[in-house]
Amino acid sequence: MLNPANYRITDMATGQGVSVGAVVYDASARRAELVFEPLAPSSYELQVLSAVQDDLGNALGTAYSADLRSCRIAQPRSAAAWNLPTRGSIAAGTVSFDVRVKNTTNEVLAGPVRVNFLSIAAQGLAFVAANGGSAPASIDLVPPAGTLAVGATRIGRL
Repeated sequence: MLNPANYRITDMATGQGVSVGAVVYDASARRAELVFEPLAPSSYELQVLSAVQDDLGNALGTAYSADLRSCRIAQPRSAAAWNLPTRGSIAAGTVSFDVRVKNTTNEVLAGPVRVNFLSIAAQGLAFVAANGGSAPASIDLVPPAGTLAVGATRIGRL
C-alpha cells in the first residue's frame, strides 16, 4: 500500500504520467493519501494497481481506476489545494473518498465548487451515503451561493 509504484495518474489529454511521490497511510482511518505535484487543468485517470494489499496481505486482485478532473479556478489570483485521500475495504467491496479543498489565496472564493465522479457512476457503481441511503455522484464543497474564506478548508466525503 505504501509503494508509490502501485498508483498511476495519467493525463488523459497528453498520455503523460504524473509521478506519485509518496503514499501516507493512516491505519486507524484505513486511508491512503497520495502525494503528488499540483495537477494542470485536464482530465486524469487514477489507477490503483492490483498489487496493493490490505492489512492482512490480501491483494486487490484487479486494478481499480477512477477519472479525475483538475480545472483552473475562474476567479482572478485564486488557487486551491486539493486533497483526495482514499479508503477501501476489499471485503466489503467499497471505496470512499474524502475530498478537501483549501483556499490558499488572500481573497474569499465564491461558489460553486463541485467535485463530480461521473465516470465512476457511468461504470454502474452505486454511491452510498453514511446512513446507507443512496448518494449523488458529486460533492458540493462550496454551494452556488456560498463562499470559502481565506485559509478555510471544506471537506466532503463520498
